[in-house]
Amino acid sequence: MMSSSALCLPPLLTAHAAVSATSPEEAARLGAEAGHYGAGDFVWQATAEGVAMALVLEPEVTPELCRQMLFVGMVAAADAIGALIPPEVGITWDWPSTLRANDGIVGHVSLEMSETFGDAGAPDWLVLGLRVALHANVGEGAEPGLTPDRTTLYDEGCGEIAAEDLISAWARHLLTWIDTWQQDGFAPVREAWTFRARGRDDGEAEIEREGTLYRGRVRGLDDRGGLLLEGDAGSVLLEL
Repeated sequence: MMSSSALCLPPLLTAHAAVSATSPEEAARLGAEAGHYGAGDFVWQATAEGVAMALVLEPEVTPELCRQMLFVGMVAAADAIGALIPPEVGITWDWPSTLRANDGIVGHVSLEMSETFGDAGAPDWLVLGLRVALHANVGEGAEPGLTPDRTTLYDEGCGEIAAEDLISAWARHLLTWIDTWQQDGFAPVREAWTFRARGRDDGEAEIEREGTLYRGRVRGLDDRGGLLLEGDAGSVLLEL
């Protein structure tokens, strides 16, 4: 079993292995709520099928701007995965948080904020999570091909990726992108996210929201993480 010592995390982060019955996202949330975890606590989990991880942050901005962290986490995921896979494997995504490898769903990013706020109106804590499928789960009766819209990095020809390498890579790239966001704002994050968005150049994005299916070309994100689509009937903004 992999230990936290196998990870190569930036010195600002403190690694905590999640117990098997608790997801890293839940462990990070519960720890933040209880005051046991604070900014820089990084909870991780590795299984035969994939990896999951979550970083606790203590933001200094409003919830509206905190939503931008979801896309910071996604562009960091693309950089982390891209550093470990063959260049011919395409990493793209669907708004708001679905990661794809060669068009198959391979993971997702999550964001959760506290419902309590500091004096400046910022959430007391924020948990940013990432999950990535490395191998198919075929050990419990599952058969390959039953979920054709989903894939794994191994199935896309990425070979054996060590869990500790992917976890460490996301942590490093995430801090780099957070620093970029702090220094330069949302613009570079928005540009990097839009570049990999499905429906930006080829075809149309299809997004279902509250029972309505929206189709259109992806034109970018607003400052709150909403998606701007341009279709035959005009433009529409889907709020995050």
